[in-house]
Amino acid sequence: MTVLTGRALNWAITATAGSGFLLFGYDQGVMSGLLTGRAFTSTFPEIDTTAGGSSSLQGTVVAIYEIGCFFGAIFCFMAGEYLGRRRCIMIGCVILSIGAVLQATSFGIPQMIVGRIVAGLGNGMNTSTIRKLTFSFGLGREILTHHSCLALGTHESEQPWSGSCNRTCHQYLWRHVILLGRLRHVVCQQ
Repeated sequence: MTVLTGRALNWAITATAGSGFLLFGYDQGVMSGLLTGRAFTSTFPEIDTTAGGSSSLQGTVVAIYEIGCFFGAIFCFMAGEYLGRRRCIMIGCVILSIGAVLQATSFGIPQMIVGRIVAGLGNGMNTSTIRKLTFSFGLGREILTHHSCLALGTHESEQPWSGSCNRTCHQYLWRHVILLGRLRHVVCQQ
């Protein structure tokens, strides 16, 4: 095992934490593209506001993710000292992966909501723990890097929807975007 010290350790932590913020940005932005896609709205017509779906239900499906993030962060606040940073991040990644699978396999709003809450729990655990990890090594360029990664993740989540694919792609594209986009970032954090 390679032992990092000093500046190399600091940049390794920054890169790992940056992937966590990239994931957080990705998760925040991915629903904006999904909500207008024909494949997604045909699977969930009850939240298609262009065809008479409920805008409040659509808002709930989108925002419930943040509620999961909140409770994941609270969990880390209460149990983080006992579990330690490494375990919190690993547990958060497992929970996030389960949430991504639940969302990607959903054919109904209740399962999508549960998947969003579960993914939010995992991402809240990761984001709160990664933030603690960053503060223990200092501020400055590292924080700037993390927030840039957050913005890049949001941008990355919107790329599959920027072209005509939004209107003509097969229904499994949105499942791929939810599942593989998140799991790729989770693997980077390990």
